[in-house]
Amino acid sequence: MNKYIIGGVLLALVAAFAAGRYLTPTKVETKIVTVEVEKKHEETKTKTTTVKKPDGTTTTTTESDTKVDTNTTTNSKSDTIVEHKVGTLNISALAGADVTIPRLVYGLSVTKSIIGPVTIGLWGLSNKTVGGSIGFQF
Repeated sequence: MNKYIIGGVLLALVAAFAAGRYLTPTKVETKIVTVEVEKKHEETKTKTTTVKKPDGTTTTTTESDTKVDTNTTTNSKSDTIVEHKVGTLNISALAGADVTIPRLVYGLSVTKSIIGPVTIGLWGLSNKTVGGSIGFQF
């Protein structure tokens, strides 16, 4: 009876941990890039006036008119990056029945991703049977 209580508490802890991992929000990162472009257009008009007086003197007057147009354009671009958590460790509770002797058999299995979709794992049962596993996720 005592082992069923310990098993139930361990199962509740594993379930609480799994629920916490599952309900954790994904990481969302928003990047805003602002680009400001300034265009300048400059136009200069020059007017030169030469006046020759009857006494023989010459007067030269130069007038410059500069016009500057400035156009500023601001563009903003927003990129949102969503990062999904992918667990690489799987813990499973096992339950079954021994068909040779009618009794309940329970156990635990732990698997971990090692390279890409390939997983390895260990498992053990209450009837003192242990083993390993190699798997492939798809």
